[in-house]
Amino acid sequence: MNLVSIKTTPAKKKPKTSKKSKLMDQFENLWQRVQKNIKRNATFQKSLDKLKARYEKEVLPSEQAFNDQSYAETRKLMDFFKRKSLTEWQRCTLAEWISENIEALLSHPRYDHQAKTQIADDFRALLHQHFAGDSDELNDDLEAQDREGFNQEDFSDEQDEWSQGNNKEENGEENNDDSDFENFFKQNFSEQEWDDFQAEKAASEKQDKDAQRLLKSSSIRTMFRRVAKVLHPDLESDDTKKEEKHHLMSKLIAARESQDIVTIFQMHREFVNDVPIELEDHELGNIIQLLKIQISKLDAERQEMTQQDHDTAVIVDLFYGRSEKIISSKINAHINDINDGQIQSRQFVKNVSSLKKLKPYLEARYYRGLAQDDEEFLSAIFHQ
Repeated sequence: MNLVSIKTTPAKKKPKTSKKSKLMDQFENLWQRVQKNIKRNATFQKSLDKLKARYEKEVLPSEQAFNDQSYAETRKLMDFFKRKSLTEWQRCTLAEWISENIEALLSHPRYDHQAKTQIADDFRALLHQHFAGDSDELNDDLEAQDREGFNQEDFSDEQDEWSQGNNKEENGEENNDDSDFENFFKQNFSEQEWDDFQAEKAASEKQDKDAQRLLKSSSIRTMFRRVAKVLHPDLESDDTKKEEKHHLMSKLIAARESQDIVTIFQMHREFVNDVPIELEDHELGNIIQLLKIQISKLDAERQEMTQQDHDTAVIVDLFYGRSEKIISSKINAHINDINDGQIQSRQFVKNVSSLKKLKPYLEARYYRGLAQDDEEFLSAIFHQ
């Protein structure tokens, strides 16, 4: 019996990867993600600006015209509300109708503030006159925005107050705004939201400490000096380039003062070279942690862009889409709806000249409300 001799070749050993090399690979991966997210956020902000410009030009004029017509309709309904011949169910149905119209006017941030608050006050006076002490429930909806403190003007006032507090702190004056803000947060948000806020605050404080340590390290100081040497405007003879370098130098100094290590690295890579090899392992490790936090901040920043103010939040909710085709479709559908509503309201105001002509509309709304109540009741029973 012959034996077949098999020659075995020892497997090649993979070259060992140094700790420094692993950290550099991790750094490079995170760095690319940071750059990608910065570009993504810039692109997203441009798309939001474009969408808001389209809203101003295409949508807002139609909404303002609709609100003006709704205001006229509501005033006419309030005139009917004064009629003594209305039955109880008719007056209550009419009150709900007026309340819905006024709520819509109050919720629109661009409609004339004085006009909408005046009509709301006038209607409250009518309710008090006709329902005396029983008008609280009908008043609740109209006063909801004021009670919750989310009126746009009030919110702007709160932002101004916090800004003034921050200015006091910068000027060395005593400032208790942090505790005031935390008390406000605790009173108006859930326990989970408070925990998330605390975790985010702790992460931000840790980032500041890490950045402070890094800024004191010799390697970061060397990086800063190298960039400053390249960008120093006094070393430039061309006036145009000198002005450009002056702007870049200001950006570099601002990055150091705000402990923005990422920007310092970015400018070093752009104007000098890649990450200097003399960085210590622990410094690279700290920078990697900062990059991870920066990625989280950029993700949060993108989300906050949609909520930067009341107008933006509403516009994004109504019209934002992943393509121009989707956005245009949403805008056109919205404009068509409010134009149809304006035409119907105009016809109503023109045609309903007496209480007799109003009663069929009240009956339709009354029975529609009953049907809706029955549907909600059956739905609640079904889901028990």
